[in-house]
Amino acid sequence: MNTAQHSLFDALEPAVPRDLILASAGSGKTFRISSDIIALLARDEAPDEIFASTFTRKAAGEILDRVLIRLAKAALDAGEARELAVHARVDAVTCTPEFWRTVLDRSVRRLHRMNIGTLDSFFLRTVTSFSAELGMPTVWRIADQPTAKRLRSLALQDVLNRTDRTVLIELIRGMMPRAATRSLHEALLRKVDTLVKVHYALDPTIDGHWSAFDALAANSDPATLEAERLRLAALFAQQEAPLTKSGTPRRHWVNALAEIAAALQAGDWRTFMASKLVERARTGDVYDSHAVPLDLERVIDQAIAVARAEVALILKRRSHALGDFARRYTAALERRRAELGAYEFDDITRVLGGPDPLGSREDMYYRLDARAKHLLFDEFQDTSIPQWEALHPLADELLSGHLGERAGVIVADPKQSIYGWRGGTPDLVRQIGESYALGRGELTKSWRSSRVVLDFVNDLYTRIGDDGAWGDGSQQKLDERHAIVARDWLREFTPHTPAKELAGHVLVKVGPHDEGSGEARPRLSAYAARHVAQLHARMPDFTIGVLTRTNAAVARMMLNLKAEGVHASEEGGNPLTDAASVTAVLALLRMCDNPGNMIARYHVANTPLGAAIGYTDHRDEAATLALSAEWRRRLLEDGYGATITDLAKKIDHACDAREQRRLTQLIELAFRFEDGATLRPSDFVHFVRNERVEDPVAANVRVMTVHQAKGLEFDIVVLPELDAPLVRATYQEIIAYRPHPGARVTRAFPYVHIGLRSLFSDLPELQEAHDQLFRNELRDGLSILYVALTRARHALHVIVKPNQGRGRSGARVILRTLAPGHTTFEEGAVVIERGDPQWYETERRRRAQETAAHQEQTQDGDAPTDAHPRITLRAPGVRRRALPRRSPSQLEGHGRVDLRMLLRLSDAVSRGSVVHRWFEEIGWLEDGVPGDEELLALAREVASGLTDEDATALLRSFRQWLALPKLARLLQRSGWPAGSEVAHEVPFLAREGDTIVEGYIDRLVLTRTEGRVTSAALIDFKTDAVSSRTEVEERRTHYKPQVDAYRRAVCRMYGLELVDVQAWLVFLEAGAVVEVPWKSDEA
Repeated sequence: MNTAQHSLFDALEPAVPRDLILASAGSGKTFRISSDIIALLARDEAPDEIFASTFTRKAAGEILDRVLIRLAKAALDAGEARELAVHARVDAVTCTPEFWRTVLDRSVRRLHRMNIGTLDSFFLRTVTSFSAELGMPTVWRIADQPTAKRLRSLALQDVLNRTDRTVLIELIRGMMPRAATRSLHEALLRKVDTLVKVHYALDPTIDGHWSAFDALAANSDPATLEAERLRLAALFAQQEAPLTKSGTPRRHWVNALAEIAAALQAGDWRTFMASKLVERARTGDVYDSHAVPLDLERVIDQAIAVARAEVALILKRRSHALGDFARRYTAALERRRAELGAYEFDDITRVLGGPDPLGSREDMYYRLDARAKHLLFDEFQDTSIPQWEALHPLADELLSGHLGERAGVIVADPKQSIYGWRGGTPDLVRQIGESYALGRGELTKSWRSSRVVLDFVNDLYTRIGDDGAWGDGSQQKLDERHAIVARDWLREFTPHTPAKELAGHVLVKVGPHDEGSGEARPRLSAYAARHVAQLHARMPDFTIGVLTRTNAAVARMMLNLKAEGVHASEEGGNPLTDAASVTAVLALLRMCDNPGNMIARYHVANTPLGAAIGYTDHRDEAATLALSAEWRRRLLEDGYGATITDLAKKIDHACDAREQRRLTQLIELAFRFEDGATLRPSDFVHFVRNERVEDPVAANVRVMTVHQAKGLEFDIVVLPELDAPLVRATYQEIIAYRPHPGARVTRAFPYVHIGLRSLFSDLPELQEAHDQLFRNELRDGLSILYVALTRARHALHVIVKPNQGRGRSGARVILRTLAPGHTTFEEGAVVIERGDPQWYETERRRRAQETAAHQEQTQDGDAPTDAHPRITLRAPGVRRRALPRRSPSQLEGHGRVDLRMLLRLSDAVSRGSVVHRWFEEIGWLEDGVPGDEELLALAREVASGLTDEDATALLRSFRQWLALPKLARLLQRSGWPAGSEVAHEVPFLAREGDTIVEGYIDRLVLTRTEGRVTSAALIDFKTDAVSSRTEVEERRTHYKPQVDAYRRAVCRMYGLELVDVQAWLVFLEAGAVVEVPWKSDEA
């Protein structure tokens, strides 16, 4: 950097941000944190001294993209430069485009040293550098989900095999107080995760985590207690009920006494404690208009004392069983992980935050080859206590003092904390903001949602703190309990305002009634799918997000949408077993694993795979054994990748485009599996079944859980599952008590039914532990509802069941607050409607005007000027471990990059992608061209952001291009030698000097003589906006390096000479077809 550039940086304001920013949904969290990073870069802070963390890799990529794009825009335009200076809080006069180009250049050159990522990635890098000190194996890796599940299963089996039978029975009783309805092993596996988390969260500075009931059960003898319980049962059975005025025993008393006697006889203390007679005796109230006699009160008191002793004895045994099981299981799991060298991210986090945290080591930065000076945390509300323990020493060093020198920015939204089940602790936001005296700011202006949607959210959440939002008063204490938590949640809620005026619509509509009391709503789901299909038919150019609470509901909705003929994609993907071709290959592997598997044999024999490998009779034992042996040998000798590739090739001809894509993804999984391959093909089958893989073809209708939708937005959001309870009535075996939200666990209890907790009023930690669980689950529920409602840009459609009942669901809260007085509705009724139902027409007009303005601006600014200089980015001359890869398009213009062009490419790329996809559908013109409806459907599939008007206009142009005589000759069979064949999007990969060039040829015509390719012609379609002959010639010169790369690749592929390959550029907008000749001096 020269002296003048140094003076620019010296002139900037020296202050650095130290803020806690509470940012609501859609308010620009990424924009804010990228502004802070740019502010630091503008002050000449080294990129590798900035540590910015967020929750997902995708979000980290978005932050980095935003930093670079904003710097690039400011480097090209004086107005953008001034605006960026304002957001970065630096001197707008000093920060000219020249200044921002300097910042961009320095940042890009050190891009590889920028620390913008997830906490997991930072922890992983740190542990990798300190493996020996942390007791890690020499070679280790992060386990994938199937491997992690297998390790847990093996560890559980170790515990079961190595434990004495008597002890084992008590352990299982502690873990499984309820009978397992399925495999005991599977049931234990499902429940052990919570136990492990509690075990690792225990406070190591104290003892007796599991001994809360020891003192209460110290002098209890089971036989003595049982004898006393049976004696009291007999007393209740003999107790006479009070008489009515007519002299007959009171019926309620008779029934209550009989019920109590039976409960005592059976040792059913929950029924005993739930008795209204027992309750009134304890409170001194009358029962059935009659006071409880003193002698009966004394008997009830005796029974309560026995209940307390017996239950305490059971809970003591269960507590110790859980603690013992946790110690045995975690020891076995750690042993298994060390043997295999496979760990999960939670293990890495825990190791880092152990008794001697690495953040306090002086050699930490030396080992990492980087020294963090500035900390910026995004989505901090999802940070867990173990993560903060690992980060705390680092944060403490950087944020304690150093005002004006070191930045500390925490961007969070406790309202969007939906990962409590994974350890997310939103209360850490408040604690840390106070601990480091961070300035507090709020972002409440939404850049995402329409005013109609935001007003709906504001109206709902400003009322959920009222008791009436939760019930009709019949369960007043429970209503108050919910309202108290809601009011605490509202501490972070400020009414939202829109940053821009958008058309919008909110609809709450009633669906059909489903039988049964479970959460499955098959008829409601089918009804919602029809509703989505109707929306998509009217608005195919708008995105629709269908959000559910559970994965099961996602799967059900995908089936229903398919039945309605709606092409939808599932976020996060499905296992590849949703493709028939993949299940056929997996059936063959199951047959190889067990040749006696008749289902697998039948499956293979009755699919195209069976015909391809010569296996069509599943009853042929000899053929089965021979085939199984052959493919097992192939797996051992060639590996899974090569073997699955060969199988995929054999059935490729029988697959449609989607099946082919899924087969390709199966091949990728096969190569991934090879490092951990076993001798059992069934292990690979399990691996594939457990891996979720996205279908790369996007759709305008997307189905996912609310958790998967976090960070996303849609034009329309449809919510068909808000009838699920906000607090799920799930049974949790282990309850943990923390003295405060950021503390470690000091007491752990087995779950105690609410009816029995009053027996232990002298154990306040027990009640508080259950209250903490309730508060956390309700907070999660409120946050999930908030996230679901705030994903919508324009329209929010909620489908609810007709009868809300007494459950406290998101749908019921909406109806009680925004449609009070109504609890039952008819199917199809519109309960709430706000905004404009025809909003999409208004939005289409707005988008058309915006597109026209953008095109006009683009046309006005096409030519480079002094105000918009061309920037050339050149790679430094450093050695690489592998040859760099380039696409032929990177050879255009001999490596010079106009950043203005790159920043304006999105629309042109969409149009170009659509046009190329349409040309793929044309073999020879003589064979016909697809109809308009089919081509428009392809356009929507390729470019979801393209409006209907733009797609229709583009289709008209496409039809006109096909009528051009010169282009028609290239597309007609008659224009080529007899027997010529055509291929589209031909992939290639070739070495060009010190570079690997890879890409696709739009259209390739091959001519064969006696079966050998003797000549070829490549045709490349261009959608450049050129009109004059001079511009066409300039573009031909510009594209010649790319075309020459294609030509050389074709020569290598088919053994041709350069003179045997013709090349044509088709400039569609200009209607020009030009040949790109080969010259002998280029050979």
